[in-house]
Amino acid sequence: MIETYRGWEIREADTYYFSFQRYYATSPDYDVDYEGAEDGWVASGHTLNAATIEELKKDIDDFIEENSDAE
Repeated sequence: MIETYRGWEIREADTYYFSFQRYYATSPDYDVDYEGAEDGWVASGHTLNAATIEELKKDIDDFIEENSDAE
């Protein structure tokens, strides 16, 4: 993890999966669980992607403003 911003964890993306976006953030309520062979991995919460940390922070601010229950 690079840093936390407004409760969101910011990380540098693995370029194998996110070659078009360098950074991603997960919301405070983000969680991933393995539900077994039938359902596989199930995620809850929100993720955002951006080319720079500054863009990602702006996207987090915008997301929180648009979704008052997101923080």
